[in-house]
Amino acid sequence: MRNTLQLLLYIQDFELVFAKEDFDILSNHCCWDHAIKFMSGTEPKLFKIYSLLPVEHSKLNVFLAKNLYIGPMNL
Repeated sequence: MRNTLQLLLYIQDFELVFAKEDFDILSNHCCWDHAIKFMSGTEPKLFKIYSLLPVEHSKLNVFLAKNLYIGPMNL
């Protein structure tokens, strides 16, 4: 109970940030100019985002092969 009360007192200061009325209004549209600057003479590293067990890797390959054969229109 005490932790809940502490949390409620803490987030009370942020009430306006999460007001329902603010979520019903879209932000103003504007252009952004973002760029990713690469260092010359370097290349991005290619590696798996996360590793899979051999069984999972095999199942993933079967899934990908099946869905690449079927195509996106037949899912």
